[in-house]
Amino acid sequence: MGVSLDTAHTFESGYDIKTKAGLEKTLKKFDKLIGLDKIKVVHFNDSISGFGSHVDRHQDIGKGNIGPAAMKRIINHKGLRGAAFILETPKNTDKDDKRNLAVVKKMLKA
Repeated sequence: MGVSLDTAHTFESGYDIKTKAGLEKTLKKFDKLIGLDKIKVVHFNDSISGFGSHVDRHQDIGKGNIGPAAMKRIINHKGLRGAAFILETPKNTDKDDKRNLAVVKKMLKA
């Protein structure tokens, strides 16, 4: 059995994943309570809503309140390497998914 982690929901719930220290603290707490190895899927999305707002509004990768630097840290975090990342971003046109995927590919470390 595993769990999914949604980046926007985490941020909007008041877990600071925007800063390097905040991401480490959040994942350390998650590991202690549940285990990082239990994260099987990451719904990877930025957030239109503010930190701790408790409002679920997804945004294109790197264009929201989590921001590009934090999204890059998340997708490259060693504790999340075993998880499948699924884009869960707004889709207004057929090109949106391809655009978001291109942004993510640039964020991945070689």
